[in-house]
Amino acid sequence: MLDAVRRTAVPLVPIVTNFGVPAAVFEAVLADPARRAGLVERLRLLAAAGDHTGLDLDFEQLAPRSRTAFTALAEQTAAALHADGRGW
Repeated sequence: MLDAVRRTAVPLVPIVTNFGVPAAVFEAVLADPARRAGLVERLRLLAAAGDHTGLDLDFEQLAPRSRTAFTALAEQTAAALHADGRGW
């Protein structure tokens, strides 16, 4: 099925979630620049491995205090994907 989609102009954008990850664990990753950079690299590799146009970061149940760190994750992930020629 993915091969059929790839033959169209429809971009492949898988959803990445934090489902099943305790909020405190995920928030700790977001808050630590080195760990966040590791997550960004894993997300970049995921997109490259699947030849995806981009990723939909659907992270939920984050505390308001994590807003700045989540924004940094989104910006850093976008920059990494764009550097690889991905995105719109």
